[in-house]
Amino acid sequence: MICFGCGILVGLPLFFILRNALPASAAALIMIVVMMPFFLFAMYERNGEPLEKVLRHIYDAKFKRPKQRPYKTNNFYTVLTRQAKLDKEVRAIVQGR
Repeated sequence: MICFGCGILVGLPLFFILRNALPASAAALIMIVVMMPFFLFAMYERNGEPLEKVLRHIYDAKFKRPKQRPYKTNNFYTVLTRQAKLDKEVRAIVQGR
């Protein structure tokens, strides 16, 4: 309701001001364009999140977080082979080879 109210408070006076200077259809189109962000904030949802959260995610992805993320894997097989190699080395040290 707050967003709808703000849209009406901004759009209607703008329409009545522009109606005298421009044709009514042009004033109506300008009013619609000016009121659209308010209605989008009131109505738009994506994946259950309102528009302000979606815009925050886009801002974080574009500007806040680094562009290139380092590729790091945690491959369990390489961990096992590294551990087996270390165990073999420890056995060789203990046995005196």
